[in-house]
Amino acid sequence: MKRALFSIVAVAIALGVLETGARLVEHYGCQTGPVPAESSGWQATFFRTFHDWHEPDPDLLWRFKANLEHPLITTNSSHLLGGKINRKKSESVFRILLLGDSSPVGIGLSSRKQAFGEQLCRMLDVVLTDYSRVELINTTVPGYSSEQIRVYLESEGWQFEPDLTILYCGNNDASISGYLTDRELLQQQSFGPARKLLSELALYRMARVALTSANAPEELQPDMLRLRVSTDRFHQNLKSIAALCAEHSSPLVIVKPPVPLLWPALLQFKVLGDRCSEGRPIMPEAMRQVLAREIKYCFDPVRFSHLLDNTDVFTQLVIQSAFTDSLAPVEAISLYSRQLDIQPDDAVTINNLGVSYWQAGNYRQAETTLRRARETYVRTTTNLSPAFVAGGAPFLYNLGVNLLSMSERDTTKLAEAYTALDSALQADYFSLRIKAVYLDQIDRLEGLPNVFLYDPSPAVRSNGAESLFIDHCHPTVEGHRLIATGLFQLIMRDIVQ
Repeated sequence: MKRALFSIVAVAIALGVLETGARLVEHYGCQTGPVPAESSGWQATFFRTFHDWHEPDPDLLWRFKANLEHPLITTNSSHLLGGKINRKKSESVFRILLLGDSSPVGIGLSSRKQAFGEQLCRMLDVVLTDYSRVELINTTVPGYSSEQIRVYLESEGWQFEPDLTILYCGNNDASISGYLTDRELLQQQSFGPARKLLSELALYRMARVALTSANAPEELQPDMLRLRVSTDRFHQNLKSIAALCAEHSSPLVIVKPPVPLLWPALLQFKVLGDRCSEGRPIMPEAMRQVLAREIKYCFDPVRFSHLLDNTDVFTQLVIQSAFTDSLAPVEAISLYSRQLDIQPDDAVTINNLGVSYWQAGNYRQAETTLRRARETYVRTTTNLSPAFVAGGAPFLYNLGVNLLSMSERDTTKLAEAYTALDSALQADYFSLRIKAVYLDQIDRLEGLPNVFLYDPSPAVRSNGAESLFIDHCHPTVEGHRLIATGLFQLIMRDIVQ
């Protein structure tokens, strides 16, 4: 017995000495934390550590902090938007469970009452007279993908006993965050409480870094960057959510997120490229290099007035982060022409020359040059991974804006312009806008029992289009109203009869 006790004490002392040594190593500047960009994905690192609204979550990567008080972000003790919630639902209450990302949160609005979920509840409250009230359980969180939403629904969502479930997601799924998918990141969250406790130990942190380094590729290449959720996985997540709703007799309405075409491709993450955690950039170097290219954009002040004048500070910073040479168009044309004499296959320089022609009002020469920039990038870039495809998105975007400028005199250019802008959108995996292949996965669920699809894009296009967006994906107050109205009509026609 004494020998065993002595051994335990000796081991404890040895561990204590090692832990002290490890803490000294950390204190004197040796980085022992995992490299965020490689181990966590930069979006997970950003939401967990840089946003005042969020905190790390052992199961979902991040969540809202509890008991926040803000006109837009007010949370309860359950970390959900809104006031106190009674878990047990009264039979006289019609309860809606809202799942999704930052759009149903209402990012960019001055009040959460303006978001479509809240507007919808007020509309339903007037007509559902068989119920004492309509109640919204808003579980949406900025940055969430279908992977996180599915996990939340499986673990906690059904405790609210919803009469109806609404899902709005896809913008985050179709983006690159790092070298791991969301599914892989969530699998790393296994044994979260134990891992959280161990993470307080410097020895554990050092051991984890050593194992991560041993298993990591010698050099992480751009073609190793992964989409947060693949299209196939997105479809599987939606099917799982639909199956859960059917199992709990809760009709599911899936909203197909509308997105603007005129948002500048590849610009959304640029201002975040230098953000650091534990002294290291949170964004993978491969992404930072692409975003750091000095690419000029065709910015039309008239078309962008709603973004430049009537939006939040962050979106204005994104717009202002675009590279500019500050030269007069004639001087810029001369500069880039000389550079191309030296490097004729530099797609970025060709693009910048094309944008300079656009700025000078020489749209035909701009069209020829911008097409050449796109063709040069495709010819010199044979890798078809998402990161390389995204790298060519700005060339398509600039071509589209130039064609729009030409369409003011030649209407035959209009359809071509929107084709180029849509192609830029489909290639832009470095910003948060859903792609057509993801919308196709939503369409595949049509016909499933108790699953209803709602596409607000036609109403958005015919009632203001680009002016109904605050930024890359978030609707304005009027955009939210259109979505709420469409949902109300669908619910009254197909669900509550």
